[in-house]
Amino acid sequence: MKKLPLLVATASLLTASASFSADELGLTTTIPAPQVQIYSKSFDVSVYKESEIVVKPPVIDIIDFSAEKLEAVVESGDNIAIGSIEVEATPKTCYAKIHTVNDFKLKGIETGEILATYGLHYSVNEFVTGTFDTTANMEVKFSSNENFEQKVSCNTADLKMRPFEYNATAPVDIYNDVVTVEVRAES
Repeated sequence: MKKLPLLVATASLLTASASFSADELGLTTTIPAPQVQIYSKSFDVSVYKESEIVVKPPVIDIIDFSAEKLEAVVESGDNIAIGSIEVEATPKTCYAKIHTVNDFKLKGIETGEILATYGLHYSVNEFVTGTFDTTANMEVKFSSNENFEQKVSCNTADLKMRPFEYNATAPVDIYNDVVTVEVRAES
């Protein structure tokens, strides 16, 4: 039994001396590890989609009605529909501002007298899934050039005139005002 540990010790000694002498003689070579270089570059890709808004028609609508009709509307408390603004916008948030040449007054061309003061209602009725949605109705009121932009729906709107005061004693003249509606879409 003593021969087995002696045999293992001798085999280990021979293996160690053989590998030692092989290194001394230069018979083994070491292969250098390949050098790895990594190059990287980043690209920041951005796409800016600008807000698009189309207001149709882009021409001036001329609205004519009689003084009798204006007086009747003042007495009844109704509004006068003066037209609609067809708005097509990609964003969902829009703002409207309305200003007039005579600051919401129908002023005489010759006399400069004021026939009536008025306000404008910017009304939107939205349709959701083919049915009329009463919760989507929006009416924003303007009555002075000092009014700020107001949030509105980005859909077609009706513009209605609401006369406040009517001067029945105003002289014969042509009374007018030019209304400008600006709609701004915000992304």
